[in-house]
Amino acid sequence: MDLGTSDITDEMIVDEVVARLTPKLHDVQPDSLKTAVNTAFDQFAEAPVRTFLPILVERRVTAALKPAKSRV
Repeated sequence: MDLGTSDITDEMIVDEVVARLTPKLHDVQPDSLKTAVNTAFDQFAEAPVRTFLPILVERRVTAALKPAKSRV
């Protein structure tokens, strides 16, 4: 998916980030992962530049869920 175009919706960005994180965080429940991605994405709701939102969200979710993952 080309995330550089202006035709990309927020839902498409969330779905793309979930798809990229699923193999990395395979032991996190899909609903929990999508919730975490949506929460992180919402924190950037007012960002005027949206080009880097997917990577920023991915990094935030990975940082939030990896510590929890390693404690399990």
